[in-house]
Amino acid sequence: SDTVCFSGGLLAGGGPGGFLGRCYKDVAWNGEASAVAGAAPVAATPGAITAGIDAALPLAGALAGTVTDASGTGLGHVGVEVFAGGQQVAVTETGPGGTYAVTELQPGADEVCFDGANATGGSSPGAYLDQCYQGITWSGASLVPADATPVTIAAGGTAGGIDATLAGAGAVAGTVTDGSSQPLAGVSVEVLTPGGTVAGSAATDATGTYTVSGLPAGSYDVCFDAQRATGGSSSSGYADQCYKDTPWDGTATDATSATTVSVTAGSQVGGIDATLALGAAVSGTVTTPPDTALGGVTVSVGNGTTTLQTTTLSVGEVGSYVVSGLAVPGTYTVTFARSDLASQTQDVSLTSAAPTAIDTVCGVMSSVVAAALTRP
Repeated sequence: SDTVCFSGGLLAGGGPGGFLGRCYKDVAWNGEASAVAGAAPVAATPGAITAGIDAALPLAGALAGTVTDASGTGLGHVGVEVFAGGQQVAVTETGPGGTYAVTELQPGADEVCFDGANATGGSSPGAYLDQCYQGITWSGASLVPADATPVTIAAGGTAGGIDATLAGAGAVAGTVTDGSSQPLAGVSVEVLTPGGTVAGSAATDATGTYTVSGLPAGSYDVCFDAQRATGGSSSSGYADQCYKDTPWDGTATDATSATTVSVTAGSQVGGIDATLALGAAVSGTVTTPPDTALGGVTVSVGNGTTTLQTTTLSVGEVGSYVVSGLAVPGTYTVTFARSDLASQTQDVSLTSAAPTAIDTVCGVMSSVVAAALTRP
């Protein structure tokens, strides 16, 4: 037996919202192959036509509106998301003049939310803050605020005037370099609220520059995670820090000693730069007796607050590993673990931004074999 479904859409003879899809017999269908539960099976006979597999498509509803900034300028590329029962049911974006329309909606009460992260056409350098209809603050997540105003969708009609005026957001921008003024790409820039929540983030580009936009007005800590930094001359990575030149262990609570940055709605704070200090690295090779290199061993380097991890290579230089970007000076515990081997640990004190070699011999199962610590 087969399932027969009929797509709706903006077909001739329909209203402004078009038609809703249906599966035989009269089962609602959203166009997805997995959403055919409850459809009546149709048995096809070889060499014959199975007649009477008819459908009456119901009229859908629509909604439309315009999104502007506070001056009345239309904003293009604003994401418009429609929710029903807490689930996203449609998405579109505004055109260059800020207008939009959403069709093929089920009749009912929907919430409409606006994502201003990529808005164009206005004057705000920090993009625009998200909101739901009417003027309700929205985090941009799928969870719709409880006080969002529902919009009634009627079959065959259009709910017009579902407009939004988006408030300008703030932004921070700057450049990240090493000690020789070489730009560092791939540095993760995190903007933290006083409570430690990430309000926005971005990565530096090939020139070391970044912009974090979409920020509400307020005071923030700006921190720089260098674990994926490229460029510069360091072979052992770079140490994380917060603005200005405050060492950072990667946790929100450790950012409290940073210099706060005040952000104003609709403006950009520039010059939030960072010069990252050289980090230290530990590297080595993991083997098992007599001298077999081991891939797939988890190597963890921690100082009680932050732990960095990698896995030894299983191809190429099998058994080798490098963990870089460690702040100095510092004392770390290096742990080697694989499920079929006895784990090993070594404590190491790093006093300079230079590679430190730690090779280890892992015993099979519960055997304990002393690890060897060597330095170049």
